[in-house]
This record gives sequence, structure tokens and C-alpha cells, in this order.
Amino acid sequence: MIRDYIATTLGGLESVTAQELETLGATDIEAGARMVRFRGEVSLLYKVCFTARTILRVLEPLASFQIQNERDLYWKTMDLPWRKVLGPDQTFAITGVINSRLFPHTNYPSLVVKDALCDRIRKDIGRRPDVDRDEPDVRINLHIFEDQVDILLDAVGSSMHMRGYRRYQGLAPLNEVLAAGLVKLTGWTPEIPLWDPMCGSGTILTEAAEWAIGRPSQIRRGRFSFQGWPDYEPGIWRQIKLTEKETTVPEGLEIFGSDENEEVIDGARKNIRGVGLGEIIMTEVCDFFSLTPPGKPVMLIMNPPYDEKIPLESAEEFYKKIGDKLKQDFVGSTAWILSANKQAMRQIGLQSAQRFPVFNGPLPAEFCQYDLF
Repeated sequence: MIRDYIATTLGGLESVTAQELETLGATDIEAGARMVRFRGEVSLLYKVCFTARTILRVLEPLASFQIQNERDLYWKTMDLPWRKVLGPDQTFAITGVINSRLFPHTNYPSLVVKDALCDRIRKDIGRRPDVDRDEPDVRINLHIFEDQVDILLDAVGSSMHMRGYRRYQGLAPLNEVLAAGLVKLTGWTPEIPLWDPMCGSGTILTEAAEWAIGRPSQIRRGRFSFQGWPDYEPGIWRQIKLTEKETTVPEGLEIFGSDENEEVIDGARKNIRGVGLGEIIMTEVCDFFSLTPPGKPVMLIMNPPYDEKIPLESAEEFYKKIGDKLKQDFVGSTAWILSANKQAMRQIGLQSAQRFPVFNGPLPAEFCQYDLF
């Protein structure tokens, strides 16, 4: 049976998320703000939850309605077919995103929905389910914007950016979904050498390598929320896992990362080796400005430091040095740079071919392409 689903993502990645869903077989794809709607059968749902790299959460809409007050929320929630969602012996948790003048206390609507849900199931069969905030059988998302209420089921559980491979974090680590999205935005393909000369904990390198060999993003996740749903299909899920676990290393795959800090590179190597990518991703302790030119065209993806810890004058000089190094040693290559410091980015001294607005955590940033002719 075809169903409606919603994939949430980071701001600026909606287009690559839509492309990824299309590649996986989704239909009726419609991108919005930090989300993409799509349709498919339950096998597609399982495949998206297991493999997608640019998605934070996968949600199945349960109900959508308008309210005038708290009692409206209670009674309309109580009317929903909760017995089709969970049984009295299952646990559940509700996560609320509330932006409404009707509810000055943002946690309160979740309590109202919890009471309505429990009262309905207790009325039907005499017992009610329990709340488990840490490892519930069923996760419920509640979204209220003014008088509009949306109740959705979370198919995965914790955010899909939690891949389970980053044991070493480093300073200001890049979100895994953002790293995967940046790789997708560049249009990189495995036959092109990929370099990250400021690689930090190696997130961009790891995301690129795992995508190149076809490894599912959630292969290290123990349990998915959809496994607690009443209509869970274990046979379909087993087949998805068997099919998608097959990986192949493309011939000639070259992924290289470096950083000036030896401790940082040691941490990156621990992350990389921990997931069996030590023979795929090459790393080196080296300052970018001392890096030996590759002698061939490569694609660089860089996330230089740009936060408030760097004085603006120093940042401008630092970014000017980046531009000089690129122009001198990387002729014929393509460089992509992520930064939230627009003033410093102007000092690179190159005309950008493309600019993508993205969010790096709470910071609005730009991801810029520079063709080094």
C-alpha cells in the first residue's frame, strides 16, 4: 500500500534530499523548508530509513487538524485510532515542537496529547500504555504552529545524523548529514580524487567513502522505531538489510585528508579505521599551506575555521592565504569551501561558480564552488 511520508533535513539540503529520495524510488516528491514530502510502499520506508545520508528523520503523518483551545487538542487527539498505532503493553514517547499563542508553556501540549492517547486506549481495552522517554516502542512527533496541529510517527528513532562511527569528535565537528549533503551538492563522483585538507575528525571523508562504496548510513543502528509499529513487516525488513549491506569499492577511488594538528589526525584515523575505511581513506599530518600539490585535478571540499574565536583581521588574512594556495598549487582543480564568514570569504580572491546557502548548526553559511582555471 502506498503511503505518505516526510523526510526532515537541514536548511539548504532540500534539493539533494529530494534527489536522494528519487534515487531510492520515492514518488510524488515535494520539497519544502527543511523537509521533503514523498510517497512509497513500506519497503521504500525501510530502505530510506536504513540507507539515506541527507535525512535527519523519517515521519509518517498520522493526523492533521486545527484547534481553538486546549480542550480541542484533547478531544481531537482522543478521536484518533490509537489502537492501530500502539498497544497497551507498548511504551511510547512524545516529542513536541510548539510555536503557538494558545500554549505559553511549550511542554504542556505534549502532556495533553499523552493524556488523550492513554485515555482512549484505556477506554477501549481497560489498560493504558506507559511512557518511556529513552527507548520507547513508538515515537510520536507533535507539531503545533498557531492553531494547526500535526501528529506524526517517527520511523527511525534518534536523529539519523547519529551514524555511530565518530568516537573522536574534535573541535566543532561537522554534522554528519551536513557533511553528506555537502558532498552531494558538489556533484562528486568516485572517479574524481577527493581531498579535504582541513579534515578535522574526518566526517566529510567518511561520508564520501561510505556513499562511494554503497554502505547504508544506519548500518550501525541497533533498532528502528518502525519495528515497534503494529504493521511492521519483518520479512521485508530482513530482505532490505540483506540487499543493501552489499558494498563494492569503485576502482581507482581516491580520498585524502590532512590537518596540521597531529592529535586531530590521530582522532580522525581512529574514526576511519573503526569503520574499516583505513585502506580507502589516506590521511596526513600537514598544514594546508605546506601541502604538496597533487599534480592532477582533484576536488577539494574544505571547512576552514571561521567562528568567533578568530579575530576578523586574522580570518581575512587566513582566507587570503587559502586563495593564494589554491591559485598557485591547484590549477585545474575545483575547490568547495564552507564558511559563515562572508567578509573573510571575499579575501579568497576568486569568483565563485556556485553558492549554496546552508546552515552549519545555528549559523547561516555559504558553500561556494571555485573553478581553478
